[in-house]
Amino acid sequence: MFQIFLKTILRSMLKNKVHALINFTGLTLGLALALLIAAYIRFETSYNTFHSQSDRLYRITNISSFGRMYALTPPPITVYIKEYFSGVEEVGRIYERSVSIKTLDGKEPLEEERIFFTDSTIHKMLSLEFAKGNSANPLAEKFAVLIMAKKYFIEFKRSKKTQDT
Repeated sequence: MFQIFLKTILRSMLKNKVHALINFTGLTLGLALALLIAAYIRFETSYNTFHSQSDRLYRITNISSFGRMYALTPPPITVYIKEYFSGVEEVGRIYERSVSIKTLDGKEPLEEERIFFTDSTIHKMLSLEFAKGNSANPLAEKFAVLIMAKKYFIEFKRSKKTQDT
């Protein structure tokens, strides 16, 4: 039964080549677009879902005069958001910089491409795991630092051991 069905399809395709090519191209494009749309929807619905309050997190974006979208906002916006929108519980900014970190021992400075600066309220909004320190209010003091990279913990432990001995 199945062989007869395949023979009929092949004969029809060979008889109407242009029609078969149009059908095959349409089917291929349709499946490819359906997969792309499914991947896009999956990405958009899974973005930052590892945070415990992910359903209450929002990102503010800015559209430039050239039509590009950026997640850059002016610093005073945090005050105005809480004033103008009554349902806002916390506002936090995150911005990225490349920095050069000088060491105390006079060695070459550590060059970091992606260092993030945040407001002190960011720990209330995001689910962060702490290895050490005050997890209730880690950025309470002025110039406080929250280290999230393992390589700095390893370097700190090594330098601490050499200083203690």
